[in-house]
Formats: sequence, structure tokens, C-alpha cells
Amino acid sequence: LIVEQANADEKGFNKGRLYNTAVKYILENVHGQNGNVVDCIVMHDVDLVPAKHSDTLGERGDYRCRQMPWHIYHLATKSTRRYSQFLTGGVLSMRLAHFCDVNGMSNQYFGWGAEDDDFQLRMFNSGFCVMRPKQPRQDSAPPFLMLPHQSFGKSNPNRFAMLVQAVEMQRVDGLSNVESLAVVDRVKLLNAFTHLVFKIL
Repeated sequence: LIVEQANADEKGFNKGRLYNTAVKYILENVHGQNGNVVDCIVMHDVDLVPAKHSDTLGERGDYRCRQMPWHIYHLATKSTRRYSQFLTGGVLSMRLAHFCDVNGMSNQYFGWGAEDDDFQLRMFNSGFCVMRPKQPRQDSAPPFLMLPHQSFGKSNPNRFAMLVQAVEMQRVDGLSNVESLAVVDRVKLLNAFTHLVFKIL
């Protein structure tokens, strides 16, 4: 399922509404339909593609869901920081039921920054522990390549103030109210994937 926001230039890019709209579509149109049961979802940044050698990566290239959310990859930084242990962006696999249990992602973050941190706090608050593969050696090849692309806009200047309210907002903002904040504009069913285009209201 490839999800695209049609009016990002006009309204601002919103990753939370993107993922919430995608999961809402799965729940209403795929899960339970014709005997299909969706158990595992992989939240995957579109600009990351598996490297050629991904078949030799072991658990670092393993998309399968575990009993807890499984954070496979995020963009490496030049220095190792404790903060990196808190990241969940990039590639994250988790049970569909767990995404629903945490009420999805916040719908309030526009631009980039802190939306993944907010999601991490939601998972902690719901009793989930994010698992990660063992860190590779510094000289090992990365499991994913980042495609060149333009930025999705400016960073959110209010992101840290919003992050303080993450747990408080979890019950009322997320998957439960995305239908009043975003609408599916068109769906194209292809052999290999479904292309879902949505608009922010």
C-alpha cells in the first residue's frame, strides 16, 4: 500500500494522518474481507529501499512482526547517541492490533520532526517495548539506501511543546478521529500494490 498526500504543498505534510488513513483503509477494505486477515503492518518511509545485499542482513533485513514493535532501520548519524535508541522512524513493523491499541499516530504534527517520538511515547504508555536488531559494526554496509529527494517542508517549530502533551492527547487524537481530518481522494488497484491518495481537510 503506497500512500500519498495530494495537498501537501497547500496544507503541509502530515505523516500521522498519512499512516492513520492507510490503516483505516486497511481496516475497512482489507482486514476481514474475503477471509483476509491483516496481522502485521510495516510502516516504511518511501525514500528507503533495501540494499542489494539485504538477503545477507539477517534480522536487520527481516520485516516480520515480533511480539513487540520491531524497529528495523533509521537514518544513521555520524555519532552514536542515546537518543537513537528512542527513534522509531524509517522502517517499523508492528501488529495491526498494536497500532489500534495505541490509537495510531498523532494527527497534529505538520512538517517534519517529533511525530515519531510522539508515536514512541504512545507505545511506551500502552505497555509496548520497541525491539531493535543488534547494532552493526561502523564499517558494515547499511541495510537500506536513501533515494535522493526534496525535503517535505520545514521543521515544525511547535514540535517540542506538542511532544509534552503526547500521552494526554493519545486517547482523543489519532486513528479514532482521522476520518474528520483526512479523506481518501482516490484509490488505484495495481497488481503489485495499491496506490492510495488522500487529502487533508
